[in-house]
Amino acid sequence: IKIISRKNAKPGDIWRISTIWLFNEEGKVLIAKRAQSKSLHGGLWGSSAAGTASTDEYPELTAVRETEEEIGFKISEKDLILIDKLFYMRDNETGRQATIFKARCDLSEDQFTLQESEV
Repeated sequence: IKIISRKNAKPGDIWRISTIWLFNEEGKVLIAKRAQSKSLHGGLWGSSAAGTASTDEYPELTAVRETEEEIGFKISEKDLILIDKLFYMRDNETGRQATIFKARCDLSEDQFTLQESEV
């Protein structure tokens, strides 16, 4: 086991990500369009927020940090509901260990603060 940054990952290496899907009282889900400049899936629609874990982070902490950084929504770990954990890897690519959460959020669209380099 070694700790490396995602940008230094080579085929066969595994990096950890957390993703969060926010929904309101009506069951509507907030999706975010990734910044066009992103190296992975740039310009595509996806979860409310997601990101790579720092070396000392566990999945819940990554989800909390990424949600505040990317869309300006402060959430606590106790608000997170685990949906699933999965692992995926394709030939000659890096692998991902993903932890997927959902949480309730009743803010209106104009109440989010978007990080332009991410969404």
